[in-house]
Amino acid sequence: MKSTADRRIKAGYITALVLILFSYSLIFYTTKRIDRQTLLIVHTNIVISNIEQLLSNIKDGETGLRGYLMVKNPTFLEPYNKSLITVPASIKKLESYVNDNPYQVRNLNKLKILIDEKYFLMDSTKRTFDANNHVLPAYMFTMAYKGKNVMDKIRSLTNEMKGIEVSLLKRRSKEMQSFQTAINTINISSLVIALLLAFYSLTNYTRENKLKRKYRYELENRIYDLNRLNEELVELKSNEKFAATGRMARAIAHEVRNPLTNIVLASEQLKEYVQDNEESALFLSMIKRNGERINKLISDLLQATKLIDLKVEKWCINTLLDEALVMAEDRIKLQDLIVQKHYLPNGCNIMVDGNKVRIALLNVIVNAIEAMTPGKGVLTLITKKEKEKCVIEIIDNGVGIDNDSLTKLYEPYFTNKENGNGLGLTNTKNIVLNHKGSIDVKSSLGHGTTFTISLDVA
Repeated sequence: MKSTADRRIKAGYITALVLILFSYSLIFYTTKRIDRQTLLIVHTNIVISNIEQLLSNIKDGETGLRGYLMVKNPTFLEPYNKSLITVPASIKKLESYVNDNPYQVRNLNKLKILIDEKYFLMDSTKRTFDANNHVLPAYMFTMAYKGKNVMDKIRSLTNEMKGIEVSLLKRRSKEMQSFQTAINTINISSLVIALLLAFYSLTNYTRENKLKRKYRYELENRIYDLNRLNEELVELKSNEKFAATGRMARAIAHEVRNPLTNIVLASEQLKEYVQDNEESALFLSMIKRNGERINKLISDLLQATKLIDLKVEKWCINTLLDEALVMAEDRIKLQDLIVQKHYLPNGCNIMVDGNKVRIALLNVIVNAIEAMTPGKGVLTLITKKEKEKCVIEIIDNGVGIDNDSLTKLYEPYFTNKENGNGLGLTNTKNIVLNHKGSIDVKSSLGHGTTFTISLDVA
């Protein structure tokens, strides 16, 4: 009887080993597929962003030239002149991303022809306007209609290209969702198997404590790996949501800026006719001032969500954190806070844009300061190294953040502050993501908040 039990337990452990190996193999395969899908999704987002940027640059050039023709002030040509540089650069960048898609390559070639024609018409209009003492001859209005027709074709073609990429994005996101479902299934199956085998071992072979502990250790590592993988998937979804928010912000911003520019231009034109009417001049000044304020809000939103150019250098995280702390020194003294530092003795070096990361850290520190009660606050700063990551923790003992606010924390314009603009943490997450890092927040109401920023070791 005893030998029969031994054989059963031996068979059980062999079965468990086979199942664990099989499970690890499936996770390894699925993880590789997820990594590939992630790269494809990022590639598609970049293509969509570049198409939007190209169209935006053309619109800016057209708006600048229109302003020059209306106001006859050369300063309005700045967006047009700038577009002569940015449009070719955007086309070249777009070519490098769509060269693996023959259909998109054909569309881009058509688009380049239309853009050349559009800028030829705009250049001809400008030269004729300058040559005729800032007056457009009647025959130039025909050219204006032709320019509008070309611009409509450009919009149509860019929308078609974006539509292709959006379809690819949906398909790839759906495939990623199926991979996540597969991992969840493996996770549940592994846990069920683990419980059955644990019960079997406990009731049939109590003397194999050492082997059981080894199995439990392997099982805990397995669960830890699966949980970590699930956390990475959640983070990936959050990053995709952030990228989608950025695209939406750019689309809305570009659609608002054109009519806004026209409103400001029109108000400046009207000023010439109401110089003797103080009340009308006051209202026109209000229109211009508020138009400029809206434009600044749009610029701040775009700055907080766009892809940024980085000037990468080697920095120590201790140094960056200290410099950000110095920038917040006045606020700390005003709030009468205690600062506790627990730094890695030899620091941890990262390859980053120091100015950008310093701003990201300052935003989090300021949030922590404002969340604490004056005279009772304790700001704790921790730096450490985990595997191949440099980790910064910024901890406060403030009021904490509720679960609903945590889900919206990085959304543009979301804020619980009375005078906040809701872009600080949006900008922080954008900076961290541009450095291929991660940012995590944990909070408990009435007990404080912990922000954790992880960046690759240099």
